[in-house]
Amino acid sequence: MIAYAGVACAQPKRVVILYDERLDFPGLAALDASLVRSLNAGAAVPLEIYREQLDLSRFAGQSHEIETRDYLRTKYAAKPIDVVIAAMQPSLGFLLRHGQRIFPNVPIVFCGIDKRELPGTLPPHVTGVLVKREFRPTLDLALRLHPGTQRVVFVAGTSDFDKRLLEQASQEFQGLENRVDITYLTQLPMNDLRLRLANLPPRTLVLYSTIFRDGAGNSFIPHEAATRIAEAANAPVYAFVDQYIDRGVVGGYMYSIGAHAKAAARLALGILTGADVHSLPMVEGRVSSYIFDWRQLQRWRINESLLPPGSDIRYRRLSAWDQYRRHIVAALTLAILQAAIIAALIIERANRRQSQKRYALASSAGGVGVWDWDVANNAIYVDPFLKAVLGYRDREIGNDVDEWFRRIHADDMSLVAARTRSVIENQCASFEVEHRMLHRDGSIRWFLCRGSATRRNGRVLQITGTDTDITARKESEQLLGRTQEELTRVSRITALGEFAASVTHEIRQPLTAITLNVEACLAHLKDTAPRRGQMRAALRDALRATKQADDLMNRNRELFRFRTVQKEFVDINAVIENVTLVARPRLNSAQVSLVTALAPDLPQVPADRIELEHVLLNLIANAIDATQYQTSNSRRIQITSSLWEDQIEVAVRDNGVGLGSVELDKLFTLSYTTKPTGTGIGLSLCRSILEAHGGCIWAEQNPGPGASFYLTLPADTKTLSIDTSVAKPLAHHLVESSQLS
Repeated sequence: MIAYAGVACAQPKRVVILYDERLDFPGLAALDASLVRSLNAGAAVPLEIYREQLDLSRFAGQSHEIETRDYLRTKYAAKPIDVVIAAMQPSLGFLLRHGQRIFPNVPIVFCGIDKRELPGTLPPHVTGVLVKREFRPTLDLALRLHPGTQRVVFVAGTSDFDKRLLEQASQEFQGLENRVDITYLTQLPMNDLRLRLANLPPRTLVLYSTIFRDGAGNSFIPHEAATRIAEAANAPVYAFVDQYIDRGVVGGYMYSIGAHAKAAARLALGILTGADVHSLPMVEGRVSSYIFDWRQLQRWRINESLLPPGSDIRYRRLSAWDQYRRHIVAALTLAILQAAIIAALIIERANRRQSQKRYALASSAGGVGVWDWDVANNAIYVDPFLKAVLGYRDREIGNDVDEWFRRIHADDMSLVAARTRSVIENQCASFEVEHRMLHRDGSIRWFLCRGSATRRNGRVLQITGTDTDITARKESEQLLGRTQEELTRVSRITALGEFAASVTHEIRQPLTAITLNVEACLAHLKDTAPRRGQMRAALRDALRATKQADDLMNRNRELFRFRTVQKEFVDINAVIENVTLVARPRLNSAQVSLVTALAPDLPQVPADRIELEHVLLNLIANAIDATQYQTSNSRRIQITSSLWEDQIEVAVRDNGVGLGSVELDKLFTLSYTTKPTGTGIGLSLCRSILEAHGGCIWAEQNPGPGASFYLTLPADTKTLSIDTSVAKPLAHHLVESSQLS
């Protein structure tokens, strides 16, 4: 009995599962295990589960059925049953004939029955899960895998169930007779059948359904029959049930008994929790998939690339060492123990180390070395190749594990120690960590370290692993990072270079003001009675103009300066306003008007301010170029900001040439450009910057002229001071065409 927390006093629910055959049939055993496991896992009250077996393959006939009916009626007379599960069609047929006498008015849930096996009308207290048995997909697949096939042999038995499947298969195979010769072997005794299958002509396939009874009337378990057929056949054997895998069949489009049982258990649990059986209509369990035995694929030389995508390939064979390592070690150990325990340990260790040396010799070409740590004795064997990578000869580093660990970089020691400790303390079976080690000449080498433990009685005896030299990869990653930074800087300089001429004009204004005010002061000094008030005002104006010019130069120098990415919480609206100031001179020079519509009280975003300014400046520059085909008094750019759920969205819209001639799927890729003098770098770097910030960028054609570029960034909702349930309060509710056309 299962213990249920909080329902110790609840009355148990009783379930009877009725099987048509014995539970020593592997298929029914799997069905039973899945049914019971699913019922117990999903039940909210204690369950009492009873199993009954009709054993129809050995005991058939009216008298057996009547005796079974009377036996079950007597057995359960004093035990009220809450639901009966009928496994397979004969069980359901038995309950439809005798269920009211045995289990009056008890709901019935069936499983393992094809729709074609049901009677015309079911009583209202019966529901269940239909299985869709299909033979044609397996045959179609087998013919694709063996394109030269001329003959197909379909093997089945003579029981009622065997005949039903045979009839269904023959109906599905109609129309294929013109492609292949299909023969049905259903009436032969098993020995004759095996002899026939052992002498099939070339270019033949075998399809196996079920054999509960052969042509001589002998009873069989279908799984055992599958094994005998696959062993005898000189051609590939395909089947239709996943329980036949590992019985010598290649595979096929198979339905899963376990998944089907889970669906039936869900219906039964619904009834146990009070659902009316009338509200639980029959369902069709779609649980078939392509399943194959890797060993049979190799035996019949079937190319895996020809299998349907997503196929389940089982029993993939490992290397001989991986597959039989424990057997080899155990055999050696037992043989050596006959002589002496000490001699056995010595030989075992010698053999193990010799194996490691052979592996190390083979793997050193790929920069991989092996090591073996005896945890109990704190001794470690390190591949001489690894020592050589660090500039040492084999004997210059001893076998003490602490001596090897001293070569690990001090900053990485705590990480490596934590990972190895997790294995020793049984927190995990293996570990993987990247760390640095000190070369003899003082340089740094990077290694990828992997290790797994060998345990006995729950205690770690040794940890064996590999170290892979990944220094070249790390240096390449660092070089790539520096190259990316340099490319970003060059792109920024390229984009900002287009603003240089207009910036010069903007600086000239404060310089002119400084000149005029200084000249005014000099003129006042020539007077016999200088007017100090006017001179003071002129000097203040000059100082203010000087600060204006200095701010302008600092702002532009910051955008040009080579720097590392530094994230902080920034106000996106402030970033937009600063970029518009930088872009203003070129906007004026190009006679483009820029308007902003920024949502108030937006949360901050964790970002690098200069990187975001570079993205926006690049988009503004592109928009200016796109509007040059418009008349000078109608060139417009609009920048908006808004909040959508936990994302801040910024849009840059123009009324220029639009995206009609642009390949949108390539727009943000490196080297793609539509400008005659473009480099194809700007938008690619914009995408890289935004993805590094957890955001994204895309472009859309406007309803009217021009295009819109959108970028999103994750918001810091902790700084949010407005109602986040308001959907896009500004950006997508603007009348874009009226403002940009």
